[in-house]
Amino acid sequence: MKKSWKKLHELTYLAMFLLIWHVIDKMWGHWSDITLLGMLGITGITLLFILRKFMERRNKLARTKGAN
Repeated sequence: MKKSWKKLHELTYLAMFLLIWHVIDKMWGHWSDITLLGMLGITGITLLFILRKFMERRNKLARTKGAN
């Protein structure tokens, strides 16, 4: 089950990016203050996720170079 769980977890990352597109597509022309707050929240969380992944990759590369 561990391998299947990992694949499912990776799909949630895809869903995070699709959520931004979905909200923009469905709410185009019908924006409200709540929609704006929601989009800021979703975008902020997505940017933090991208930053975390970038930092993890950088640290992994640094550890790999340090081991050589």
